[in-house]
Amino acid sequence: MKEHMVFLVPKFNLLVRDPITKAIMLPEGEEKPLFGKEGRYWRRRINEGCVEIKIKKTEKYIRPQKSNKER
Repeated sequence: MKEHMVFLVPKFNLLVRDPITKAIMLPEGEEKPLFGKEGRYWRRRINEGCVEIKIKKTEKYIRPQKSNKER
């Protein structure tokens, strides 16, 4: 269910714990689910302002250049 995952980053250098593993979230952010019991927890953290959703930059596709052939 990759489509239900979002990349979350803690705001204001807050220490936010994962509800399952009890580990502190990385300052760089982590992918977390938005649905199910765990998703409910993360939606509450978003609404409280503890974490924010970040969009990862994807690599651009570079189209190969067509060569100009002389006739």
